[in-house]
Amino acid sequence: MFEKVCFNCFTAKRNDGACPVCGFDNRTGVGSNQSCGVSLAPGTIIGGRFIVGKTLGQGGFGITYLSLDLKTEKIVAIKEFFPSHLVSRQETGLRTNVQPNSTKDEDIFRYGLKKFKEEAELLATFRNQEHIVSVHRFFYGNNTGYFVMDFIDGISLKDYVRRMNGRLLYPDVVGIIDPILKAIAFIHSKGLIHRDVSPDNVFIQKDGTVKLLDFGAARFFTQSKGKAMTTILKPGFAPPEQYTSTGKQGPWTDIYAVAGTMYYALTGKTPLDSLSRKLDDQLIRPTAVNPSVSRAQEAVLLKGLAIEPSERYGSAMEFREALVRSIQPIFSRRTVASRRQMPAAQPVQVRAGQQPGAAPVPAAIPAAAPVVEFAAAEANLLPEPAETGVAQPIVEGNALFDTFFEEEEEEEDILRAEDAGERDENRIASHPEIWNRPNETQKGLSIVDYVLYGSLVFIVIMVIIILFS
Repeated sequence: MFEKVCFNCFTAKRNDGACPVCGFDNRTGVGSNQSCGVSLAPGTIIGGRFIVGKTLGQGGFGITYLSLDLKTEKIVAIKEFFPSHLVSRQETGLRTNVQPNSTKDEDIFRYGLKKFKEEAELLATFRNQEHIVSVHRFFYGNNTGYFVMDFIDGISLKDYVRRMNGRLLYPDVVGIIDPILKAIAFIHSKGLIHRDVSPDNVFIQKDGTVKLLDFGAARFFTQSKGKAMTTILKPGFAPPEQYTSTGKQGPWTDIYAVAGTMYYALTGKTPLDSLSRKLDDQLIRPTAVNPSVSRAQEAVLLKGLAIEPSERYGSAMEFREALVRSIQPIFSRRTVASRRQMPAAQPVQVRAGQQPGAAPVPAAIPAAAPVVEFAAAEANLLPEPAETGVAQPIVEGNALFDTFFEEEEEEEDILRAEDAGERDENRIASHPEIWNRPNETQKGLSIVDYVLYGSLVFIVIMVIIILFS
């Protein structure tokens, strides 16, 4: 029925070849019929209104499809509950039912399906959260469940790091991780933990918005459903407590995963798995790989990657604040103090082929790799000098971290006063807006002023006449 529809952009086409609009080939494209595996075949109708398009991705517990909502004519993403280690797909007439592999597996599958529905209902309440993917609808079909989400038109952090030659600058990574920590803090406030944060599940949209995806149903499995616990683990991003059914998990579990994700963005490498680190911690330090990371910044990151939960940050917001403090604000107390004792200008090291006056490129970071546009626009931060002798670039833009900088900016005005005892009006008068305004309080001379001035001139003239007469 839909053979002549592109399963990437859902544009009608005349033949089976590549789409004239987007170039996608239904026969050979990634996520197409030939590469779908256990996925639903593109063109399948589910929920009575959704055309299944290409497969966007498959994890241990679900398959995500690009789909077209025939009712709204909008492209959406639909996630199917499909725990591949528990079920298989069976063709039954026109249906492609999901069937548990055994009676024991069916018990776990039904439990997981119940939690999958609860996940959809929960995520539907997060629609107004900018950095969490929105869920709009849940329905049953093919002996399993589906929920409909916004389609995220962008790229995963994992793929982005690869495109940027394997590592990002520290300020840019903070710009990416900051909204993720805000999202994590929000879901923690609702009594929920993600348990699967990784570079695969952090998406950067074309407009620069960062989204956290894949609140997988596996994270709901309790100790009694221990079979599923190890399946959701992503070595390098899972802390030790996730490896056992008795491990106590909580917000600290997500903090480890976020720190691991940050480590990947800075180094291009998956962190050494936590069990190996627990026996013999041979984790490669970020400072050994990425010169844009200072030792103080590395310490902030490594606290999030602590093996013992008690040694990590107490909350996502505490981690976020530590990251912000690890980046020197452009208008920091240190900057204000430096205005009083300005050192002599030092020569800046400029690489061959780089225009003088251009932002210097940190050593070992490929010059061809541009700064993340949205991170540069949001960070408004200045990195601490790296230990390489190369000047660091200033990342300017709007105020992503304004809530943390307000206090220091207010203190800066106080520091402008030469004497702590100066009056408030002197401090206010030093504000740049006042500097740039004409002195509106000045007025012309009054009549009395003119009389006094004339009298003084007359007296002076008379004195001169007497002296020379």
